[in-house]
Amino acid sequence: HRPADTEGKDMASGCGRRARACTLLWIGIGLIGCGALQPPIFSARVRNVAVRSRAHLFPSDPAGVSPDATVGRRAALDNVMRSVFSAATVFSAGPFGSARAAVDVESLVETKPVEMKSFLDPMGFFSIRVPKIFYILRRSAKGDLPDASGKGRRGASIFTAGNLAKSEVVAVERFPVRVLLEDEGIRADGDISTFPAIAQPLAVATLLTQRRERERGGGAGAAGSSTRTKLIQDSVKMSEDGRTLMFDLRTAVEVQKPELQQEMTGRSELVRITFARAELRSGDGNLMVCYASGLETDMEGPDGPALRDTIDSFAIYDTSSVVIKQ
Repeated sequence: HRPADTEGKDMASGCGRRARACTLLWIGIGLIGCGALQPPIFSARVRNVAVRSRAHLFPSDPAGVSPDATVGRRAALDNVMRSVFSAATVFSAGPFGSARAAVDVESLVETKPVEMKSFLDPMGFFSIRVPKIFYILRRSAKGDLPDASGKGRRGASIFTAGNLAKSEVVAVERFPVRVLLEDEGIRADGDISTFPAIAQPLAVATLLTQRRERERGGGAGAAGSSTRTKLIQDSVKMSEDGRTLMFDLRTAVEVQKPELQQEMTGRSELVRITFARAELRSGDGNLMVCYASGLETDMEGPDGPALRDTIDSFAIYDTSSVVIKQ
């Protein structure tokens, strides 16, 4: 008979029980906090176990222990494990999970705003704010910048930023207003310093959309076109002074296997949303347009407000007295 060893074993057994009780208690609290533990699972029996666990941890303060709390350790463990498996069902919901499970996961994820950074054009044309993760390319090589007719190796584009991983792109174009009209067979006579002087806002937005599609090789009637871009008419807005025009575009991208697309994403088509802002504030006869686009699935999250902020931050400076060297 070795009393010292027996006492040590009793102490170790007591510590083990207390550690298990503490673990069960914290698991239950965590599940309640994240919403995975629902009232039907967290029954009165489990609450009694929590109280008994507190009594084990703090023997000197047994207040609140119910005399009916007779649930054993095995029953308590069964209840908590059922809660854990219930939570696992929620968190494991993927593209093939139930719609309810997917909604539950989204409700448990905290959405953080996208960090932004500012860019000031070194040539003094504009300033803009884009997501911090975006790469930035300001074209400056000879031939890359558009000439007096608004044409260059890169079309009318003078600035590009984006996130290749998500196919999100921000582009700034600069070209003469008269070129926009003459390309459509419209004479550029008279005052063209405001959008109402050129045409109705919807008509101007349509002209800009058609020009963009032609430069991208996806215009109406283009051979092998794999996109279908539509102007969202309700999105067309013009500033009070008639120098700012904003509108949105919706592009349906052709996919080779729509059935697989439906199975993986729950959508039968791949759609890009584009925010656009056109400005007539340079004072030199040029029109500057900013486009910010991304996949519809990403735009429904925090990327949508971030790219909308990019469009809202687009500011043009008066360059009527600046000599541009090509």
